[in-house]
Amino acid sequence: MEKIAFVFPGQGVQFVGMSKKLCEEYRVADETFSMANSVLGKDIRKICFEGSLTALNDLENLFPIILTNGVATYNAFMQDIGIRPQFCVGHSLGEITALVCAGVLDFSDALALTALRGRLAKQVADNGKTGMTILDKVPYETIEAECAKIRESGFYAAVSCYNTPQQTAVSGETEALKQLEKFAIKRHGTVNPIYGGAPLHSTLMNGVAEDFAADLEGRPVHPFLYPVVFNTTAQPSVDPAGVRGLMVRQLYSPVLWQNSLELLVRYGINVLIEMGPKPVWQNDIKLFYPDVHTFCFGQQKDREEFRRFLNGKPHLLKEKGNLITRCLAAAVSTPNANWDNEAYREGVVRPYEEICKIDLEVEKCGGTPTPTQTNDAMAYIRQILDTKKVAPDEKTYCLGGILNQAGYCGLARTAFGKESQCI
Repeated sequence: MEKIAFVFPGQGVQFVGMSKKLCEEYRVADETFSMANSVLGKDIRKICFEGSLTALNDLENLFPIILTNGVATYNAFMQDIGIRPQFCVGHSLGEITALVCAGVLDFSDALALTALRGRLAKQVADNGKTGMTILDKVPYETIEAECAKIRESGFYAAVSCYNTPQQTAVSGETEALKQLEKFAIKRHGTVNPIYGGAPLHSTLMNGVAEDFAADLEGRPVHPFLYPVVFNTTAQPSVDPAGVRGLMVRQLYSPVLWQNSLELLVRYGINVLIEMGPKPVWQNDIKLFYPDVHTFCFGQQKDREEFRRFLNGKPHLLKEKGNLITRCLAAAVSTPNANWDNEAYREGVVRPYEEICKIDLEVEKCGGTPTPTQTNDAMAYIRQILDTKKVAPDEKTYCLGGILNQAGYCGLARTAFGKESQCI
């Protein structure tokens, strides 16, 4: 039986033109960029699709752009495929994307938070005396030991991301990083400095963590739709009360990525879908976890390969075509514009839970919903869309898309007077 996790990339995934083809293929992906432009008050679509590399790599632009790419890819997947994950996990900045797609953070709040994170990172990096670099093909224990020696000599360096047994990211003072890079090259390792100079996931970020925490405190945190594996613990959580603390802690604590992937494998995850514009972890996953299938939904060839993979998995295809599952996918992927927490719980979370109950009943009875179950699920999704304050035209588009993509084209014409398309 396949168990699926969604993986969201962080810094390093970017290139000019990323997600342009995705937005041409999926209307919902393009609309995700439009919403980001509106919230941020700048044209990040233009920066992403046709801007300069300098503008793209400006951290105040880059962090919201990476978030938007991840959410756009996720939205396209949910409307096209509609299969729910067992877990979400994001690397570094990608953790915020994972929290958005798990329903925990509102997209608009996450855009503001990632822009702030970019400004704060630039603030730390502007002195030109700090940085971050990736060291590959050298065991992490060796890098840890060398960092300890460097700290004893009066300079600061520390492992900030444990990516694989042979790859780490290190944050620190520029002079310390130069020493480490020479050390790695002498041991036949490779070096890849991170653009921007921000010593993320290290104690050098302590000075700005309070500003991030203060902004985060005023933003709502919603119940989890899926468990999220957090970077600093490498453990899954569905506890909204702990989210803010873990997000702040991630600024100055190392990313336990290797442990996070190992946890997913222990939980039986055997399909990882990267929700980004290009594959970042596929080669490492194939090397260290050869029994795990990997796909990058942001790439057309991987989308086609994943569809072929689904053709051999009738139980997943059954879920793909199920109207109830489509309702669940729309409930998760539709942007929210209602910031009243109580209204959100009553009008979004509880109806979503009712659709989940219907989904379980359908699964027990063979996978085909009854007319009553169909009507109930559609009533709940209407309530969710109304509570989220979705515009009337978009609501019609979404509801029609649910019916059409689930094979209810006649119902779509009856309900809305014309055929609608999800993508």
